Amino acid sequence: APRRGPSGRALATASGGGAERAAVEALLRQPSDPDGRYAALYDNLRTAANGQPTRSVVFAGATAPVGVNRVVAGLAAHVRRTGHRVLLAHLADSGGSRTLQPVAADGDARWNEAPPLGLDLSSHAESGAIQGWLRAHAGDADLVCIAAGALGAVDAALLACACDGLVLVVHAEHTAAAALRHAVERAHAVGCRPLGLVVVGSRDPLPAWLRHLLPAAPNGGGA
Repeated sequence: APRRGPSGRALATASGGGAERAAVEALLRQPSDPDGRYAALYDNLRTAANGQPTRSVVFAGATAPVGVNRVVAGLAAHVRRTGHRVLLAHLADSGGSRTLQPVAADGDARWNEAPPLGLDLSSHAESGAIQGWLRAHAGDADLVCIAAGALGAVDAALLACACDGLVLVVHAEHTAAAALRHAVERAHAVGCRPLGLVVVGSRDPLPAWLRHLLPAAPNGGGA
């Protein structure tokens, strides 16, 4: 059974098994960001905003949800260390119905008591309900990070339309160029605002398909 927060709300996210949930919780507890990755991500988000609001951001995998929960948890841990108020939510699938659910936050009773929001994400019709739910329960939070699984279904893109933007999470070794291009096209087709992408799964910042297009370094060396 998933661990529960102070309100009894399950901390399980929309995707990922026990190992990933444990990694997420460890990230939320870690005292620092040793590589500066999440500090850079937060700075990049604010830069990409170009002065526009970026209070509610949806994170979704380009083809699969791998890495989404870790990215959201790591970013949240960093934002909390800066003294800003950050809240987490996830898009859950229960019996074929979609719900937006808050992830329990220590000491934040207003958020912890927020009821799940049932959604029909077949069109833009739910945008007002999503925005109203966030206003009512997130209050003056500096950032709300929503883990939405994969962009394979249109759900995550339509959810992002009601928020301030979408960040795609891609796996360095497994996300194909065509799949990433299709995900970006899907996001643009429904009118959501892409803020950028995060590459996970490798120390190498370039996906394998992109490395193959680049000339080899002299004498086999690396950059």
